[in-house]
Order: sequence, then structure tokens, then C-alpha cells
Amino acid sequence: MSVTGTSLIGRRTAGASTAGPSTAGTSPGSRARRMPMGLDIVIRDAVPACLPRERPPYAAPGPAARPRRLIARESGEYLFVGLRGTGGASPARKPAADVLLGPGDICFYDVHQPPALDFPRQARLKVFLLSRALLGLAHSDVPRLTHAPVTPTSRLGALLSPFLSDFADTAAVSRSPVGDMLAWNAVSLLSTLAGEQLADQAGQEPGTRAPLMSDIWTSSTCG
Repeated sequence: MSVTGTSLIGRRTAGASTAGPSTAGTSPGSRARRMPMGLDIVIRDAVPACLPRERPPYAAPGPAARPRRLIARESGEYLFVGLRGTGGASPARKPAADVLLGPGDICFYDVHQPPALDFPRQARLKVFLLSRALLGLAHSDVPRLTHAPVTPTSRLGALLSPFLSDFADTAAVSRSPVGDMLAWNAVSLLSTLAGEQLADQAGQEPGTRAPLMSDIWTSSTCG
């Protein structure tokens, strides 16, 4: 399971448990919660807006590639899914064109190479940090998944955008086993969203369900 970088939550104290939500210190203007299953939730109101990042493991020093830029269409709330365990920084390449985001959009990004944000002062970021392995993603999936946001007008976006927003707000007060189940459901839904996004880009029907969603299907059909 992925370990949170010191840039987000800081060092763990000796003997601290990794299970269940716990408060932790973050940068000014941020609130962070550690949930089960290696899922961390960060809410940021800081100005200028920036995304949590982590150093690539075993990355050789050198000039970093210019990050792509995400531009907010207007003030509001934006949802991000930070992918850990991406295998280190990718080779430097020309970034994609600037991307416009609307409130409620869901955007995947690599925590080792987060995009630059051009957001108004009133923007709020809700960020869900988890490993790509937990979503059933290969290293080669990450660049394709971070190519375009998921809007609230899409089929799964309409379901996930309000759920993730409410989940981020209630995670701080949710107790086990409710908090555990909410985290499990959030990861399952994000895994499904990632799989559908990749299938849509390839012009194919999703071939297999994500591992967590397969467990739900088995339970519902055998119960």
C-alpha cells in the first residue's frame, strides 16, 4: 500500500496506525484525512491553488518538464484524483494544450508530475490520493487517463461528482464501519470511472470490470 509523501501529511509517529481516518498537519489552507485502503483526502482553499504532489521514487535529478496547465472556467469546486505508484517521472515531452475545467469536473493526475493550475481565488480543490494499482491501472494507462477531465454531464460524472464532493466533506466525521464502507465505495467507483474512460478513448466497450467492482457483482448475484 502506498505511503503518503511528507509534502502532504508529514512523517508518521512511531506506532501510529494506518487504518481508519486520522487528523494530520497540512500546509496552511488545507485539510487532510487519511482513510482506509490507502486513500487520502485533501481539501484546499489556499491561494494560489496547487495540487498535492510527491517526489518520484528513485528519480534521477534533472530539469523538470514544463507541466500542462489547467484553467478554471469560473469560481467553484473542482475534484481531482491523484495517482500514486506511477513508476516514477515519465520522460520529458511537450505538454498537451491547456485544458479548461468547469466546477464539478473530475480530473486524474500523476502526483509526480502535477499540472499547473490557473484558478480564481474562490476555487476549492477536493483531492483524492490513491495508488494506480488500487484502481487496476497499468503504468501506460496514466498518460491516457490524465488527458481529459470527466464532466458532471457525463453518465458516471453525474453520479460521482456529487458523491465525491459530499464524501470529502463527511469523511472527517464518519466513523467505522461507515467511513470504511464509504472509502471502499469511492475507490470502487473511481476504478470503474477509470476503466470506462480508457475504454471510451479506445472506442471499445469496457472488457472487464475492475477487481473491486467484480466483488460487488459476485456478492449481489450470489446473495
